[in-house]
Amino acid sequence: MDSGNTLIVEPHSFTQLGVRFSPSSIGKGNHAAKITFTCPQLQDWCVLFSGRGLIPDSEEPLSISSLIGSNASITIPFKNPTELQIVVDISLTDKDPNGVSNCHQITTDKQVFSIPLRHTEGIQIGEGVSLDVPVVFLPYTMELQHAWLCITMKPCSTPGSSTCNVRSEQESSTICWIYPLRGIPMDLPVENSPLGVLRCEAGCQLERKLDVLLTGYVPGNQVRKSQEVSQVMVEDFLCTVRSDSETERSDVEDCLSVSAESARRDPETGIVALSLNVIYSPLRPCRSRCSAVLAVQCVSGRIWEFSISLISTEPQVDDVIITEATELGKTSAVGFHLTSTTRRPERFTAAFLPGSSSEFSVTPASGVLPPVGSPGAPFSLCFTPSTHGNHRARLTIHTEDVQWTYEVRGETPPDPPPICSTLTRGSSPVPINPTNQQLRSFVAQNLRLPALANSSPLKVRR
Repeated sequence: MDSGNTLIVEPHSFTQLGVRFSPSSIGKGNHAAKITFTCPQLQDWCVLFSGRGLIPDSEEPLSISSLIGSNASITIPFKNPTELQIVVDISLTDKDPNGVSNCHQITTDKQVFSIPLRHTEGIQIGEGVSLDVPVVFLPYTMELQHAWLCITMKPCSTPGSSTCNVRSEQESSTICWIYPLRGIPMDLPVENSPLGVLRCEAGCQLERKLDVLLTGYVPGNQVRKSQEVSQVMVEDFLCTVRSDSETERSDVEDCLSVSAESARRDPETGIVALSLNVIYSPLRPCRSRCSAVLAVQCVSGRIWEFSISLISTEPQVDDVIITEATELGKTSAVGFHLTSTTRRPERFTAAFLPGSSSEFSVTPASGVLPPVGSPGAPFSLCFTPSTHGNHRARLTIHTEDVQWTYEVRGETPPDPPPICSTLTRGSSPVPINPTNQQLRSFVAQNLRLPALANSSPLKVRR
């Protein structure tokens, strides 16, 4: 809470106040404070505080990943925590400098890590001024690389400067900040690597959990209340999606959403594992695969990008429309009404999907759908069969955001019975009327012939 604010404590109860101490020097120095509680009933209560600045411990490990033969970089922010102008020396070492008094004198023979600064010694930094220290990682093998970045601080000793006089223990010794570095060689880049394929039916919703690894994360040096500076919070990451294709932008940005749920940091490597909740809700099917880019940005400004593929399949039909034709060549029609899904009118187009029967037609083929709550726009579906049998089609009506799919079935009258005919030479076919013709039993007639009966003694010579 800020100074001068009112604090209310209920009778026979207590409350707790947090006190944050940020030393500006090593040792006791001028680290004293006084908090006064003023109460009309209990007069004034005073609490005295004193602090002692300690030598900083080694920072949490920072990870950098890069392809073999390529390079990657991170920027480490450093802020002068003292009330003096200081001089810093920056160096890299491949040996753990913890416990070494002059860590800035240790250098590394390996060129895997480098500091692309023109000057790395005798850099003057004013009170409260920040300095960004870049570190480049250039691996040549697949071995995990280790290094330590040392930022050694010394008080400014410029003659005639009153602010550079010896005032505490910090002027009699140097202070070294140590940043462990972990270089991770990669066969394939972690960034821009595909997260997989999301396949969902149009009009439905797919929710999936994905984990991404963030290398090169540098904790910010801003101070948070009741929290360690290096602690990773999910609020430190912002997730956005985009499409680099103008034609696919609406199919990606309007249908895909990503949010960070949890963040875990490996204390050994410094790699952050970020758990994401991905929701894909395609509104209409896509004939081809869409490519989306998932971007993760942390509070320090670093951005990681990952590619993801989206596939929107044909949806289940919204309804089935059946049309019945009385005879071939004659058109039958059915009608229905449709409104938009919002409170504003929306333009639409209506068409049949490829593979549909050509004996169907729909009117109107385009127009404007009135807003929801209105009677709706009328549609007429016509069916003109030319052959018997079952006829199928799929009708789609889609606006900019929504698509409806209907299965259309056309039924024709049953086939007539076949007509038998006889053909004589030089004459046209004469239909046989089965009702007027008397049926003859050739079997019974043959049995009455003596020469053909089974019991007759007369045999036919052949």
